[in-house]
Amino acid sequence: MFQGHVCKLRWPAFGRSVRMLATQISGASRQVAVTAIPISGSIIATLMAFSTNKSFAYCDARHSFKVGTSGARLRTTHNDLDVDAQQTSQLTELRGSPHDAQRSDVVQKIKVGAAQFQPKVLQDNVSQIIRFIKEAAAQGIEVLLLPEAAIPGYDEDAILEATPQQLTEAEQMIRDACAEHHVAAIVGTAYHDAAGRCYNSATVIGPTGEVVGRQHKLQLVPPDESWSRPGEAVHVFHLCGVPIAIIICHDKRYPELVRLPVLAGARLIFYMACESWHDDLPLPCPREPAWSPERLGLELAVYRAQVQARAVENRVWVVKSNSAGCISEPTRGSHGMSSIIDPTGMIRAEAGVFTEEMVACHIDLSEATAAYAEKSLSSRYALAEFWRTGLKHVVVH
Repeated sequence: MFQGHVCKLRWPAFGRSVRMLATQISGASRQVAVTAIPISGSIIATLMAFSTNKSFAYCDARHSFKVGTSGARLRTTHNDLDVDAQQTSQLTELRGSPHDAQRSDVVQKIKVGAAQFQPKVLQDNVSQIIRFIKEAAAQGIEVLLLPEAAIPGYDEDAILEATPQQLTEAEQMIRDACAEHHVAAIVGTAYHDAAGRCYNSATVIGPTGEVVGRQHKLQLVPPDESWSRPGEAVHVFHLCGVPIAIIICHDKRYPELVRLPVLAGARLIFYMACESWHDDLPLPCPREPAWSPERLGLELAVYRAQVQARAVENRVWVVKSNSAGCISEPTRGSHGMSSIIDPTGMIRAEAGVFTEEMVACHIDLSEATAAYAEKSLSSRYALAEFWRTGLKHVVVH
């Protein structure tokens, strides 16, 4: 007997949808008939297929459509729209793609938090992270962001001394705390994969303690080079009903690392860091010649503005967690100022420079329109193809 279901993919490239009617029947073979009809800039594709274990493709002079067991790819030119978008996840039911921030089952309002602390030894760091998770639960925070390399501390010697087993055990303790308090967390760590390669990484932990995914730092700085290799992809994850992406410290200086996941559907960006100045030292660290308080304030304003720019230039929310500054050891840590920034670039909450604290905010994802990002794909603009090519490097989960 036939088992029918209706699927819809939303392509963030041009904000329209592809509705797919797939009628499936058990069997080893597959036959496909596809009709593509342009309607007001949309394409309605009707698929009649048998089984799901083989791929198929359809194309004509104006459209091409390919579906495989791992996803779908659409290209169309219609009414001055030239669109090329790819999804790497399975097709979903009529509710919509899990990467569409506006679909009905995506959470529109969520409380997020960003914590900062002065890095210490690994066990002390883990204990501090768990305390923040417990505090986040008490405040009703659903997703908590921690700094870059929060588990071992962003310190070259500490990271090189930490064994893969120690890092794995520490991560498990944090996962257990997330499950106990039903709080999702994004935690910086040094991650060793099965092949023994080490990355400066963000571990995404769901509210039941599961690892949702990992985003590795893409753009390294000299203090990373002795222990980390660069990541190889940009990821969009689905966490607590929200499509998210993550950048790590130096990544923020490369705006495309935010623009691309936003074009792929992300509406909430998490930015973890242990920021330093161009000499790889914390901004509050003494220098020769010494900085005046006014100079330090101006330098801090630049770091604040960079994150605000990532939010407003894409019209998405950004949550930042940065290591706090250390008054007693000014060469350790960073300069704090963890924050939550709305899609207009306004700061909704911000921490101090040296304080160990957590900031929180209720955010409304309906405000994250991604309007400025999506304009990049308009065929009217010369770099539209550049951005479409870049989307091939985004992995959507």
